[in-house]
Amino acid sequence: MERYAYYYALQNKCIEKRDTLRVAMPELFDMIAGSETGAIIGSSLVVPASDSKSLGRYNEHFAESSVDFFQNNAKILYVE
Repeated sequence: MERYAYYYALQNKCIEKRDTLRVAMPELFDMIAGSETGAIIGSSLVVPASDSKSLGRYNEHFAESSVDFFQNNAKILYVE
């Protein structure tokens, strides 16, 4: 969604070119919500960049990095 929004906005001259090739979720949505894991992923998407002036980034994390974190660190509990 972030990449699609970037290319769509770039094609329609709504934004300038960016090194990240993405539009941050806070730029797309006024509210992001979820429950349990979705709330954690949603809140990670709106963390502001620590140094947005030098990086040229609006947010610290993109959706891909948030989802990757959970895929790599989640433990599945099996009930037998």
